[in-house]
Amino acid sequence: MILAFNTTQFTKLHFMKNFILLLGIALLVSASLLCKKGNDNPDNVEPPGAVEIKDSVIASNLNFPWEILWGPDNQIWMTERGGRISRLNPSTGVITPILTINEVESNGEGGLLGMALHPDFSSTPHVFVVYNYDNGSGYKEKVIRYTYNGTTLTSPTLIFDNIAASSIHNGSRIAISPDHKLFISTGDASDPARSQTESSPNGKILRLNLDGTIPTDNPVAGNPYWTWGHRNPQGLVFANNNCTVRNMAPITMMKSISLKKAETMVGLTCRASAINRMSNHSASQIMLSSRSKRGHLPLQPPGLIIIITT
Repeated sequence: MILAFNTTQFTKLHFMKNFILLLGIALLVSASLLCKKGNDNPDNVEPPGAVEIKDSVIASNLNFPWEILWGPDNQIWMTERGGRISRLNPSTGVITPILTINEVESNGEGGLLGMALHPDFSSTPHVFVVYNYDNGSGYKEKVIRYTYNGTTLTSPTLIFDNIAASSIHNGSRIAISPDHKLFISTGDASDPARSQTESSPNGKILRLNLDGTIPTDNPVAGNPYWTWGHRNPQGLVFANNNCTVRNMAPITMMKSISLKKAETMVGLTCRASAINRMSNHSASQIMLSSRSKRGHLPLQPPGLIIIITT
């Protein structure tokens, strides 16, 4: 009896050991096959989760910087509301002034505002800017095209003029579409009725040829507007052949307008928060920070450009 019992126990233990060994081999083979099938990471590095973002000040004591662009020369091109256009080296923080436009009249939110570089800048070094000025009969806004000669901006050419301006709601974001059309955002210049009037260039997204002429396929023949009914559009960007507009408005009315083709009336209910809202704060800085949450940009000392890295 004792011998029979030990033999049975030995048989059971032997079976369990073999079963566990086979199970372990099966799991290892399965895991190996899964890794080979889905391994797109040859270094076997886990994809990152939360990434620490660091910010650093690269320029300060600026006079209300309004537009910043990453140029094809790997420099930051920027406008300051007082009338200066500069290039900023993001590595050293050295600012190289290009031009000061003496005609610029800075008034409240008005002054030298939007800027865009020609998409083929190496062969066509054109720089488009929007600014406010006093023409003797009132505060106005216009679009000028310059040519960059490697040092300064020359050959000012009028593209569009006689846009009403104000101390608020001047729009002034400009962008060039993939088919080389110039889009210009204009605000209602503190008069909402202008955005509802087709004959007024205010409260619109204007669409022009790069020489300032009106494209033949605009919604209304001979009219520069592409959309109308805007309050103060200050965000304008092209991505995937789609133009997205964002307007300044109370936070409760935020809505972006995505325009694949012309729409005749946007309406005052389509107001939204601008992409670059800092130009309307008293601190007036261009600011990117890891502390930003839910679209809020924490206030920093005046006249800063802060760059973020990961």
